[in-house]
Amino acid sequence: MGLFEGDTCNPLINDYIWLEQVDYVLIEDPLKTIKVGTGVTEIAQINCKADFTLEFKKGASLTMINNTEDYYRMISIEGGRGKNWAGDVPDPKINVRILNPVLHGDRDSVIGAGEFGAGIYLYNAEHITIENAETYDMFGDGMGIGGDSGRVCKDISILGTFRAERCRRQGISVGAAENLYIEYLYAKDIDGAAPFAAIDFETNNEVSWLRNCHVGRIYAENCYRALLVA
Repeated sequence: MGLFEGDTCNPLINDYIWLEQVDYVLIEDPLKTIKVGTGVTEIAQINCKADFTLEFKKGASLTMINNTEDYYRMISIEGGRGKNWAGDVPDPKINVRILNPVLHGDRDSVIGAGEFGAGIYLYNAEHITIENAETYDMFGDGMGIGGDSGRVCKDISILGTFRAERCRRQGISVGAAENLYIEYLYAKDIDGAAPFAAIDFETNNEVSWLRNCHVGRIYAENCYRALLVA
């Protein structure tokens, strides 16, 4: 099909894309993917492992097709959640690069309820670089950044332009972050579910924090708020 390049790459399993054996994947052509399973409430279309690069060739894109889920992430970079039986905190997801992603959500066709369909989602992740991302028509956020159990995303670089258009909830939601740099956020037509912000800094819970977060430039058009700190 010409969709992927990479050693021992066999990513399509049950309509998910699992990338546990590969260090680099190039998406060359437009690709549509969909969740599978009944009663699943959180879906990651591309679930990135540590020490991994995902690159989109010029003209390539990923499209979310019609689904019934209230939560999904088209590209997920998530470390372990909570604590294990011994009270230990799982390792974060580290050293991931996402280059030139173009993501189209299902805002106009989704069947599910809620507001949490994200283009890119970072959770308990560290040393992450995202370059020149484009997110369109997400049911929720263009990108979400969060954490739990007293952990936050650390050393996150959003380089070039991050574009969020017609996302229903927010351009970028930042709920738990330390050492976050966003070079340029372009947000347009963010509306449909509050808070309608180009970018929102709002801690996930009482043990999360926001520290040393820097945004170089924001362009916001037809957004209820350009910048929200709550």
